[in-house]
Amino acid sequence: MRIQLDIDGNEFEVIRDSFTGEMTYRINGKRGVLQRLTSLNTHMVINKELQYDVEVGDVLMTILHERPRLFAAFRDHKFTILRDGDVIKIVKGR
Repeated sequence: MRIQLDIDGNEFEVIRDSFTGEMTYRINGKRGVLQRLTSLNTHMVINKELQYDVEVGDVLMTILHERPRLFAAFRDHKFTILRDGDVIKIVKGR
């Protein structure tokens, strides 16, 4: 899954690999990691909702990741993208 946004002239992209569960982001091509492939939390998550905060320039972007409890690898996940606390995009997918 790939979510692309333009935040005040900055290219912001969130990428989730549905096969490995790894989640990364890019700001103007520079890569950062939200959820590592090698972390147990990537595969054995007790919480149904996860929150990631990323600063894009002067803007705080929050990614709320809601995953299904059972068979998460085979079912759609919900991603809510917030800009400074305001919802700007909701995406469902793997």
